Amino acid sequence: MKIYEVIHTKEMLRCELLEGYYAIYQETESREFELDNNVLIQKDILLEKTVTLFKGNAQSTLQKIKSYPVAAPEGRRMEEILFKDFPEIFKHIAIKKVV
Repeated sequence: MKIYEVIHTKEMLRCELLEGYYAIYQETESREFELDNNVLIQKDILLEKTVTLFKGNAQSTLQKIKSYPVAAPEGRRMEEILFKDFPEIFKHIAIKKVV
């Protein structure tokens, strides 16, 4: 049996992304258990840290665009990675296109 538990979550780059885009940092702990002689024994535990890019609005379900495994929630580093993959979702790029 596997159990997944979200330990920590926070929104990143809130003021940097266009409305409707969200970068969410999440720590998820997964534990694997097995039953042995009517005793539940923990076999394995894994902590996964990710930043996931979502798109959506108040009237719709968020759609996952891409997820990135990370060691720590470093704002500048994540901004560089997301900018490389999706430059069109950043406010300062959208402003330059309009001008």
